[in-house]
Amino acid sequence: MTTTGTRAGAVPGTPRSTPETTPGARRTTDDTTGSTAPGGARPSGGGGRLPLLDVLRGVAILGTLMTNVWIFTGAGAEWGVLAGGAPPLLGADSAGDVAEAVFRLVADGKFLSMLTILFGAGLAIQYRSAERRGEPWPGRYRWRALFLFVEGTLHFLLVFAWDVLMGYAVTALVTAWLLTRSARARRRVAGWALGLHLTLMGLLTAALVYAGGDGAGGGVPREVVDLYAHGGWADQVAFRLDHALALRIEPVLTFGLLLFLFLLGVRLMRAGAFGADAAGRRIRARMLRWGLGLGVPLNIACALGGEAWFLLGRYGAAPLVAVGYVGLIGAVVDRVRRPVR
Repeated sequence: MTTTGTRAGAVPGTPRSTPETTPGARRTTDDTTGSTAPGGARPSGGGGRLPLLDVLRGVAILGTLMTNVWIFTGAGAEWGVLAGGAPPLLGADSAGDVAEAVFRLVADGKFLSMLTILFGAGLAIQYRSAERRGEPWPGRYRWRALFLFVEGTLHFLLVFAWDVLMGYAVTALVTAWLLTRSARARRRVAGWALGLHLTLMGLLTAALVYAGGDGAGGGVPREVVDLYAHGGWADQVAFRLDHALALRIEPVLTFGLLLFLFLLGVRLMRAGAFGADAAGRRIRARMLRWGLGLGVPLNIACALGGEAWFLLGRYGAAPLVAVGYVGLIGAVVDRVRRPVR
């Protein structure tokens, strides 16, 4: 998708300074200002680990696992997500339903969105590493993305249908190419991606509300419940193959959101949002206020609206809450690591 002979970060046809002509220079060549991130936060992997990134990755992975537990144990497993519905936030029939409804409100879609943002931040680190070594970009990263796609495909077929790696691989290739463009171009693409995504989710939600359906699809068919309760592994693989389009529709419908969150991760990384300095703390404080202050009420409203509002809840409000979670976890880490005077 790019000219492989071009050094990472350079726009073909424009002059570029080299380390030989500018000793010690480490400026962001595709940034509108051409400067490094405030506070020396090494926004793209300049040679030191950012402890907050490791904490956020751990929380995001564990949180995603927790949100998948109800899929593993539910009737119909993966197909139950499409057909089974979820207990309402109000009017639940049992304590278990209440617990599940509250848990979904807190977790569903949030940790996956956080993981997506962090994947974009990691891509920015890899880009900067290639730039410092003078390697072409995307260059060998294409092979890494292809490996990720193959791994995700095998995971989908042989293990679990709700795989994220296939969608991540495709989105990563697009984002890798956008990293060679200007910051203005990336902001424009991010804006269009988010706008189109929210429009699509709004239209689908309006269709569900107008149809008067609850989005649950009438419950999980008995034969599917029996398949996952008593069927063999080969039968489940065959079922995933037969229903591949329906089980893989999520990354297709949410590609705009994936691209936006990847680019958001890139921007946060380059702004120093994960650094331990004052600039990083200010950014995270704004993420906490806006993410939770606006995202939580929207998420509650979607949950109270019923299953017809599921799409806007998971793919609209949840990513905003995830931004707040990043700020909240950052505030906790800052307090724990604050030196005692």
